[in-house]
Amino acid sequence: MAAVADVLRYQQVEFLAVGPERTRAVLTVESWQWLVLNLAFLDVEFTVEEPEEVRSACAGFASRLGSASASGTIAP
Repeated sequence: MAAVADVLRYQQVEFLAVGPERTRAVLTVESWQWLVLNLAFLDVEFTVEEPEEVRSACAGFASRLGSASASGTIAP
């Protein structure tokens, strides 16, 4: 939980322990872009649960980032 709290230290967030190695962070974001910028500094596994629009936007960004970093791949 300390790593997550550190990354989100400037945001209003509620932390809920959901297991010995799991924490749920509940927060409201103005944009999914803000969220991925902060999560880029988080060196632990995480899941964006909801809302679906944010999940889809994050998945699309992850796909584009993966494509951009693949060796030998040049974007059109």
